[in-house]
Amino acid sequence: MSRGITGALHHTDYGWIIMPEPPEYMFACEFEKVSVEGRAMKIPSGKKPVGDVFISGALTERSLNKMQKRVFMRVADATGVFIVSAQENSPMAEGMLSLKVPSFISVYGTLSSGYYEGSLRPLVIPYTVKEISSGVRDILVTETAKRTVQRIKGSGKPVSGDIIPVLNSAKLILDTVKETGSSKTAPPSGGSADGASAQSSVTDDDSLRDGVIIPIIESGSGKKGILMDELFEKCRSAGIPDEKTKSILVEMLEEGDCYMPPGGYLKLL
Repeated sequence: MSRGITGALHHTDYGWIIMPEPPEYMFACEFEKVSVEGRAMKIPSGKKPVGDVFISGALTERSLNKMQKRVFMRVADATGVFIVSAQENSPMAEGMLSLKVPSFISVYGTLSSGYYEGSLRPLVIPYTVKEISSGVRDILVTETAKRTVQRIKGSGKPVSGDIIPVLNSAKLILDTVKETGSSKTAPPSGGSADGASAQSSVTDDDSLRDGVIIPIIESGSGKKGILMDELFEKCRSAGIPDEKTKSILVEMLEEGDCYMPPGGYLKLL
């Protein structure tokens, strides 16, 4: 699914031409803090207004608003939710309505603003929408984290306010990638106590996730999933401390095994 890609207007020896500009890769936690100044869309980490963006995540909801004559999608990543919108009866809207829910998708589009569920919100108006695999999603998440850190460093802005959670999210993802890479390439521990303890911890987490937490989510889920409060309560009843439940859920969210619909729910993908 695609439509025309825009860019910046430049004057050359051959006259005025449109030169495509690379999109900003961004996480939902930054998208949710977009500010509208006149016609300019500004993000916390940017030093200039942003036009085109590239996002990826899990398509969790899709709806057609007859009054607005627009199709809306909610696309969730580990940091929050993007709202993607296209005009009803357009080729883009038809393509959006054909996507599976849930599924992993990437979206290349432009930042805008409009009304969604009764409030003025930032929106992504798509040029292209594509269903992707979980492996491609992982690559895009890592690339987004790298570009976000670079953008913050290059902005010259002090790391404060809305920039802090954006930077923390990007660093957490990059640290997770490094740890995963290290665990895959690390030599055997040779049976040392520390190595055995670490391996046991990983095994215990896997057992708790697959044998206890996921079955609790599956059995307690309705259309929107399971309420987080209910999930934690049931995990406590199963003898799992809140901190352990939280750490396992964070890992599941980062790996794309689940997402958080609005209203305090958690749902498996």
